[in-house]
Amino acid sequence: MASDHNGEGYLSALRTETRTDLPDAQDATNALRERLRLRLTVRNVVPGQQAATTGVSAEPPAPVVWNSVLDSLSTGLQQPDGAGDVPARQLDTPSPVATPVSSPHPLNPQPFSPQPFAPQPFAPQPFAPQPLGGYQQLPNPQLLPVPSGYPAGGQIFVPDEVNDDPSAYGGFQRPPNDVDQRDSSLYISRPTTVVTPQIAGMAAPYLAQPPRSASPQRIVASRVVNTPSLSPSTRRPNRHPVRSFLSLLVVLSLLGGAAFTGWYFLIKNKVAWSAELAPMATFVEKAAHADFVDNVVVTTLAVPEYEVKLGIDVLSRSYIDPDGGFATMRAMGLVSGTPSPSEVGHILAATITAYYSPSAQAILRIEGSTPVFQVAMLRALTVALADQTSAWSSNLATATDAQRVGVRASVDTVGVAVVTAKMREDPQLLSLWSVEAQSRTSALGLADDRRATYLIAALGSYSYGATTSPAPTADRPLAGISLPPSDAPLFDPTRSPRRPAPATASSSSVKPGTTSVKPDSTSTTSGPRTLGMQFWYLVMLSSLGSSDARTAALLWNGDSVTTTTVNGQACVSANIATGSSADQVALSGYLLRWAQSRPASSGVTVTDQAANAISVASCEPTEPTTQVMSVVDDATLLYAAASREQRFGEELIRLGLPQTQGAWTCVVRAFRQGVLPNYEQGSTDPAQADVMLNVLALCRNS
Repeated sequence: MASDHNGEGYLSALRTETRTDLPDAQDATNALRERLRLRLTVRNVVPGQQAATTGVSAEPPAPVVWNSVLDSLSTGLQQPDGAGDVPARQLDTPSPVATPVSSPHPLNPQPFSPQPFAPQPFAPQPFAPQPLGGYQQLPNPQLLPVPSGYPAGGQIFVPDEVNDDPSAYGGFQRPPNDVDQRDSSLYISRPTTVVTPQIAGMAAPYLAQPPRSASPQRIVASRVVNTPSLSPSTRRPNRHPVRSFLSLLVVLSLLGGAAFTGWYFLIKNKVAWSAELAPMATFVEKAAHADFVDNVVVTTLAVPEYEVKLGIDVLSRSYIDPDGGFATMRAMGLVSGTPSPSEVGHILAATITAYYSPSAQAILRIEGSTPVFQVAMLRALTVALADQTSAWSSNLATATDAQRVGVRASVDTVGVAVVTAKMREDPQLLSLWSVEAQSRTSALGLADDRRATYLIAALGSYSYGATTSPAPTADRPLAGISLPPSDAPLFDPTRSPRRPAPATASSSSVKPGTTSVKPDSTSTTSGPRTLGMQFWYLVMLSSLGSSDARTAALLWNGDSVTTTTVNGQACVSANIATGSSADQVALSGYLLRWAQSRPASSGVTVTDQAANAISVASCEPTEPTTQVMSVVDDATLLYAAASREQRFGEELIRLGLPQTQGAWTCVVRAFRQGVLPNYEQGSTDPAQADVMLNVLALCRNS
């Protein structure tokens, strides 16, 4: 038998040119058989099938199949008797045809039993011998017809008895006898070119099947080879609202991720802290539920320089005049002479070792790492964070004195909350701080229980802070920072922060009583100013005590104050508004008690006016006076009492008190009347619980 290469080349020569010599029929037969074997081996007996379909094994057929197919080729050749070594075959003897070998289907693992195939008689083509040495032109290649209406890919020829409905047997239903007699080579084909060479007048064998009787066939598009696609004109529009919504979510997520990445890498990473301050800054961000957006300058100063700057900052919060003087405070007896910033800073630096300066937009500090220094730095960092978040310092220049007090008190409330959270996390910090603060205060040489009256505002705000009602939630402590109409809503929880202070008559129309100041060319005037509730509390504190001074201050409902300086002597004319005639009478009585404590040269007068107003006139005394001092523990009652009332009302809200202004006012007034004088927040005392339930029942429908 000739090699594969020789057989292929020999047949190629037969197709492309004519030969002058007559080829041996046996050689042609052998070459064609080798070519058939090669093609069947490469294409797996399925011409046109590019890849094995699902569930059909690509195993090569058994050798007996090759022999049967190859033997059938010899029936197409006839030789005269005695020509060559091969005897002539009987033309009426059919050649055996191989039964297709089928592997088990994945969904039906039972082996397939082949059935015997009944061969059909073969119709030989006539043999026309040609003279030796003659030429014969081979016929042109013929193409198998391609059914119209389908792409020019493979087709599936389906017999009539085969059902088109899909089934578990590869997409077509088995015949009724449940025996798969289909051969893939009979049903799947590709448009191929079949060349029928003529060898010396006789037809060479080719790959067509012999004629046989078969049922009519139908041609359908192959589901394996081709999948007809819809034309662009027949495609349905892509309308999927859910898919569009999901796409929108993806886009928004990408934009949010980009924004977060930009914030994290371009903004957050700008903030850099030293190794000492980084843990404290991180804790402040966690407790305040906010992040620093920019670096905060932290400057360490020498102790003398720091005390001067701290004194200036505190005095600026203590009703200093617009021109930087202290005429108003001197006329009302709050200071004698001009306070020294260094003395003020020396007193407060015992506990305030770091503070945030809104004018410098920086934190100033003195060197130290003890608990007092740690607590002061936590407060300073919190105030700086609040300024970056709410820009509270930007409103100080245009705000009234009462509004500035309210803003600073609300900012200090956040600082107190952060320090309280730190002490809750580290229980030893509170005791260590208390011992150290007491020791540092005693080292100043001052009495433990006495401070200058004008410093009470800074000390009370620093220690307690104040907030409007209802207070901001624990997860949003910075939400309570705002510019209130006055400081009254922060010191009186019964007042709404949205209700502005009523307008009062100008103090220029107030008759100062027995004291008459005659302006001359040397007089200066400032005002009118709204000084607020805390100012009048400080005025009456030293003479009335903290309790009565607070009761009198809570009657305040607005003021208008004008300060005049004549020949170096400061005088104040004020008009104070009250809420009712009863409040007018009560506040007038408290002010008369204060007037009796003033020096005679002050010429203090208190006069009732129309519309429930009270006029007050006072001048700086001419005789020497000493600095007014107050008791430290009681001096901050204006802050401490408001904080207790706030906590009492919030606990009743958790018990079911409606969050209405009427119910809230009822609860606060009941607490002021002494229904629970020894109230402790979070106490489990049954007696305290019974009192609170009674107050709840009383004020629920108010």
